[in-house]
Amino acid sequence: MRVVYVGDAGNLRARLRQHCGGNVEASALRKHVARAMGLGLRREPRANGRSVRVRIDLPDPAEGEGRVSAYLCGGIWRVVVCASAEEARDFQWFAIDRLDPALNRERRAWASGSEARYEEGVDRLRSGEARACGAVDWPTAPGVYALWHERPPAP
Repeated sequence: MRVVYVGDAGNLRARLRQHCGGNVEASALRKHVARAMGLGLRREPRANGRSVRVRIDLPDPAEGEGRVSAYLCGGIWRVVVCASAEEARDFQWFAIDRLDPALNRERRAWASGSEARYEEGVDRLRSGEARACGAVDWPTAPGVYALWHERPPAP
């Protein structure tokens, strides 16, 4: 298995539920997977005129969302709980650098004094408890998550 995506969350349970069963509008991961599957995205103005809605560009966007969900649920997830949301954001960049996930394109610097602790976290992302997308016992704490899959998303 190879790592497909690494992200951070202030509440791991809420964020992973959003990724696994949400929509492309609320999840960068779902947007990345949809694009990698060759699904276009369309932006539609909301009735309030101040914002836009993002949908998969198919006659039935739910069909595309189902394909994205099936892919995400076909992988395994590993999480590392962090002391704070700030630490999770920082550790995320270290993990992205070390794991080189297929769908994370952006790279940023991290706090240099944290490398030893962050290496331990990356080890847990590589070999920690693997959970399915529908797991109900996700921690509600801040942390970093990684999606591992047999294959990258493809058309």
